[in-house]
Amino acid sequence: ILMRCLTAPMVYASIIGGNAALIACCYFTYREWDKQKVANDAVRDSGDVLLTTDERDEQLFLGLFIFTVIVASIVFLLTLALRNRIRLTVSLFEEASKVISHVPWMLLTPLITYLWLAAAISFPGGV
Repeated sequence: ILMRCLTAPMVYASIIGGNAALIACCYFTYREWDKQKVANDAVRDSGDVLLTTDERDEQLFLGLFIFTVIVASIVFLLTLALRNRIRLTVSLFEEASKVISHVPWMLLTPLITYLWLAAAISFPGGV
């Protein structure tokens, strides 16, 4: 019964949460890149020698920022493009929850399969 009521909110919350996590990754990598860039610029302006590891860190954070922006953009565009499929998936999950409420033993099928598999693998070892 709980699955029937919470199917749509769970699916949409996971999609929104995934997109929000990707956006948060973009923000944090940008913040770290900007912090590294400001620190490196301060060292350059003071006339000191900049370490190659600091330059690599700046380039690394810039590359990570670009990568996370590209991944977040692709996932967001896929989410927009597949709206109808997501609605279809929600209705499919709702129907599956009705089936499981009528046949609860179906949830034990993977466990029974695993036990048979474990027995089949361990039998030749014991003989």
